[in-house]
Amino acid sequence: MMDEVRTGPGGTEAKERGEEPMLRLALLSTPRSGNTWTRALLGSLYELKQLPIHKPEELDWDNLPRRCVIQLHWYPNDPFPQMLEQHHVQPVVLARHPLDGLMSWLNYVYYIHQEGYCPGGGECLDCPIVGVSPRSEAFLEWTRTEYARCFLYHSPSWWIRPGVIQVRYEDLVEDTEQALGVLTEALGETPRIPIREVVAANAIGRKKPGQDVWHFHYWQGQPGLWKRLIPATEAREIARSIPEPFEMLGYPCDPDETLGPFEADLNWNLLQLDSTREHLRLERAKHRKTIKDLLGVQNELEVSVRKYQDELEAHERTKQELIQAQSSPSVLRPLKGIAKRILRTDPGQPHQATRARVAKSIEHAEKT
Repeated sequence: MMDEVRTGPGGTEAKERGEEPMLRLALLSTPRSGNTWTRALLGSLYELKQLPIHKPEELDWDNLPRRCVIQLHWYPNDPFPQMLEQHHVQPVVLARHPLDGLMSWLNYVYYIHQEGYCPGGGECLDCPIVGVSPRSEAFLEWTRTEYARCFLYHSPSWWIRPGVIQVRYEDLVEDTEQALGVLTEALGETPRIPIREVVAANAIGRKKPGQDVWHFHYWQGQPGLWKRLIPATEAREIARSIPEPFEMLGYPCDPDETLGPFEADLNWNLLQLDSTREHLRLERAKHRKTIKDLLGVQNELEVSVRKYQDELEAHERTKQELIQAQSSPSVLRPLKGIAKRILRTDPGQPHQATRARVAKSIEHAEKT
């Protein structure tokens, strides 16, 4: 844990200047460690602007919001740590059991490659594991690559650095209120929204239906799920291939010794089937909502068209009334009288042009 939270200039001095107290946080963790969920929790707790990014250069660091939470998968390579300190950004790092993270990633990779789409243009390093099972040779081979090692190294690379706030995903899932209470104490700032209220509003069960791509960021959220999906032999092989996250984050590789290959595959396939069913249910619900919204828009459009047609008809009636009024003798007679009086008032030379125009208008009016 850290000795002093880097919240920057704030507190009493900021209030005296009429400024918001500064609180800038950065979630810097391995993907599939609960980053999106934790960002939502912190953003709600402290009313922070949420800034999920892929690269540091996506932000204007000199004009960061005074209160924000950044989400980024990045290593502590210079000068990034110095940049965080310069801009008073407090690093927060999530740890999750490496094998649980890998199971979540394997599911995520499948969904982002749906319908032949590949985020890497068909050349990404995850294509070989699309649609495979956790104990397949393709997945085991993937875990032996440098890419897999780098993938799991985000959290360990930050975990041991001084000044970092450490949070375990398992603690957040087991007792979210208590884990957030510990986190807020480490930050040293009272939440603006009650923790219980924030936890209820950001429960994973409530977040899924609200996500356009719910299966991307909210899947099972069950610590220890890997023990139902990876037999002991494969689990130990993965741990030997990528030992750093286990050692540095303090997670044991303690598989279920009774889990057989057939049962592991069955459990994985059942999870995928359940996910597909849930996906279809939510898609149908969104489809029904879309139809309802479209019908509402259609009704509004029909009302607008009717109003427009009514206005056109009213305009046409007014136009006809004006034409009739202009040709009516009761209207023309007073106008002719006024014009003749004007002609008689001053027969002088300066008004010859005016008299000629008025006389012509009278002649035209008498003809009509």
